[in-house]
Amino acid sequence: MLAINNILKILAMLTKHITRLLKRFYPGLAWIAILVFFAGTNAMAGSKQWQTRLARISQEYGIVVEFDDIRFPAHWDSWRPQWRVVPEQERIQALEKLRIDLSHYDPDFLQRHLNRIYLVHQLSFNGQPYGGTNDHINRWLYLQHEWLGDTARHGRAMGLHHEFSSILLKLYPDQFNARGWQQTNPARFEYAFARSLETNIATGKTSRAGGAILCQKGFLSPYGTLTLEDDINTFAQYLIAKPLHLYQHMSNYPRVSRKANLLSDFYRKIGHTKTLPVHVAN
Repeated sequence: MLAINNILKILAMLTKHITRLLKRFYPGLAWIAILVFFAGTNAMAGSKQWQTRLARISQEYGIVVEFDDIRFPAHWDSWRPQWRVVPEQERIQALEKLRIDLSHYDPDFLQRHLNRIYLVHQLSFNGQPYGGTNDHINRWLYLQHEWLGDTARHGRAMGLHHEFSSILLKLYPDQFNARGWQQTNPARFEYAFARSLETNIATGKTSRAGGAILCQKGFLSPYGTLTLEDDINTFAQYLIAKPLHLYQHMSNYPRVSRKANLLSDFYRKIGHTKTLPVHVAN
């Protein structure tokens, strides 16, 4: 913050001197220096605002949030990650939405399970677009800022809960009843892939919306039929962000109810109890 204040002072001094020179030699152009000054100060002020909010979130939750210094594990190089940074004018809104998402968890729970969140404008691997992904070893999340703010109407705004659940599942594989989950699926059902890969994006089943037929089979969306992890992710985003929406499905579809209860049990076992729904009879 001190650096920004110093820059503003230097910019003001330069503008003052330039204005004097222009008034002396080119009177008609003096207004240009004034416009440059106000444009610069507005940009600096905006930068200071989002940096202040970022610092508050990091302090409150003990998580590093990054917009610019985007890093990936070395072994991801073969996946050819590409990204675009979030424009500065959109960062305040992105942080406001991030705070909404983080508020569903106790700070100590987040500090134990999440180290860093990278917010980007666009993200792709091997040319395929991604809304988000995760690295459970380093406990890092990568999210498009449009995936934040779970009060939005579209499902992709619950991306933090979606990706964070993958980290938790990989940290506590013995605490999740995978067998019970698989037994809830229809007989002879098999997921399309063994694990989540970029090929999932190419299947065209990235929709987060599911109809009655899918719900009768125990799935909330076509995306949930791709892998076991994807199936769990779709339940996690509603379980954490929109439990009332999930309640409606649990009341009407026994398979959905059983899966939601299994996932609730998992979260309770690992110490997360905030905002979880009560059990509904299967």
